[in-house]
Amino acid sequence: MKTHTKPKPEPKPICKAKTRHGTPCRMKPGASGYCFAHDPERDAARTSARRRGGLRRAGLLARAVLSEDEAGPVELRTPDEVRGLLAATIRHAQTGRLDCRIAATVGSLAGVLLRAVEQGELETRLAAIEAALAQGQAQRGAA
Repeated sequence: MKTHTKPKPEPKPICKAKTRHGTPCRMKPGASGYCFAHDPERDAARTSARRRGGLRRAGLLARAVLSEDEAGPVELRTPDEVRGLLAATIRHAQTGRLDCRIAATVGSLAGVLLRAVEQGELETRLAAIEAALAQGQAQRGAA
């Protein structure tokens, strides 16, 4: 009677480093053979990620991004200003300086604001047209 044995899968590569308890780190390694947490060449990226994580938990990440840009809240009165805010938000989200959830909220609110600003501009233009028509009718009636 033949027994079919399954071939053992190849062991997955693991990080070359040891944990603080002396056991091998079981995280997936990068090209250097170390995981993100242990790679000596990625120390600056690790520090930045820890900082962003702490700020995100404390709800201060958006303020930190604003202080790095030395910008504060801006008045958004025109469609171009709203588009500028959206462009900056996208740029910060792409570079990891702004949490995607905050960026999504800004994007949603900016979309609502953009529609309101555009509607306000249309209402102003319509009022000017109606005033011009009323003035033209009043001049014809007086003649």
